[in-house]
Amino acid sequence: MTKLCTAVAAMSVLMSTGALAQKLTAGQYFGTTQYTALDDPSGICASSAGLAVGQVTNSISTILGFGLGNASTIANPGSASAPTGYGVQWINCAFPTFPAASAFSKQKDGSYTDSPTAPQVTTCSAENGVTYTLTSSNGSSGGLTQTDTITIIPPLKGSKSTSFKLTSGNTAVAVGGTVLCYLSTDALYSRSGK
Repeated sequence: MTKLCTAVAAMSVLMSTGALAQKLTAGQYFGTTQYTALDDPSGICASSAGLAVGQVTNSISTILGFGLGNASTIANPGSASAPTGYGVQWINCAFPTFPAASAFSKQKDGSYTDSPTAPQVTTCSAENGVTYTLTSSNGSSGGLTQTDTITIIPPLKGSKSTSFKLTSGNTAVAVGGTVLCYLSTDALYSRSGK
């Protein structure tokens, strides 16, 4: 009986993983990110980088697949209403390895989610020469609670498009190892199917 239960459980995971793999194809995704909160006691991120709640950035991201790499180019940092809009034209970022399909849990609405337990470090280099890191987790940093969730969104019926969301709370923004502020974001990445 135990062997049967184990086999059924393993088959269930394989079927779930196979179904999930169809919901995230490798390739280029168009991303839109909104800054939802900013903890910036010194004001340095607002004054020097032009970060502000409500800003929206667009990017093109290259996703290699589950358990593989993820890189992005932010094409228009900031927004027209921002005081400086970072003062740069582009930012290239290398994200942590995308989680393996087996790390995701299926939700009632048909989506799949993962909240990584290990800190996720993204390294970015801006056109103005500044390099910085973004560190998120499902823990805490600087006395603030951090959250980090990846959601694979099921395609609409009949659609071959694939989409996923990255939602993070209190991501540490650091330059040269010094944390300057904490930024919360909500990002949606989509790729049209053929």
